[in-house]
Amino acid sequence: MSPEKRVRIDAFAEGVWRCRDYEAIVCVDVITAGTTLVTSMALGRRTFSLSPTELPTGPRDSLRMSDVELMAGADEHALGPRDLHQRTDHERPLALRSKLSELLGAAPNDRSLYVACLRNLSATVTHLAGHHERVAIVAAGFGGEARFEDEMAAAWIAEDLRGWAFRPEDRATALAIDRWAQGEVGLIGLGRSAERLRTQGLHADLAFILEHVDDVRIPCQVNGNEISAAVPAAERALELEAALSQTSRFVGRRAS
Repeated sequence: MSPEKRVRIDAFAEGVWRCRDYEAIVCVDVITAGTTLVTSMALGRRTFSLSPTELPTGPRDSLRMSDVELMAGADEHALGPRDLHQRTDHERPLALRSKLSELLGAAPNDRSLYVACLRNLSATVTHLAGHHERVAIVAAGFGGEARFEDEMAAAWIAEDLRGWAFRPEDRATALAIDRWAQGEVGLIGLGRSAERLRTQGLHADLAFILEHVDDVRIPCQVNGNEISAAVPAAERALELEAALSQTSRFVGRRAS
């Protein structure tokens, strides 16, 4: 008899350690580091998430530091996901220094670790459902504070996992799913994170985040400090075909 599938949501970044007993941990970050990392992956770049003093390392060879573009977090006026999307130097690796990297670095290194944002919701759900029995979803927040857009996206992932026979681990998870079941992407534009981007003059990045919902078919896994596609190409083809059937609800949440 197979073990019962469970999903848990933790709305605070420090929850990454509370979730150490789960075989898979998903860090959800909507504004803006998570979206930047997933966008970089979607463009085919080698992609790294770094702490302030960390150097890029990864399972592949021949990485020259002179070829890597090091970026600070979006809160420090770095290149954002919209500008990254418009560039053509996709062969150049990207290394993003952000607060999200601190969260990823704090996760237990013997667990499968993933990054999700609005762009790769279905791909993340499909991969988790096919590979894991106990999943924890951590809403990254910002600066140690919870952010509702991260909790909302985490709840959407957990809600879809219920369709794959996952059950909420606790009452807090069930309540979060119910709270955000009817949530819409447009709500994100009313939050503190969105206001922070506007204050920094990053209106285009905010628009990009709100407009690009479930359009990336890549589940993004963390390997050391490198972000890579979670499954080999041959297996991915089958998973992504299944993921296509799951996109309509997510896409329907797009901001008008």
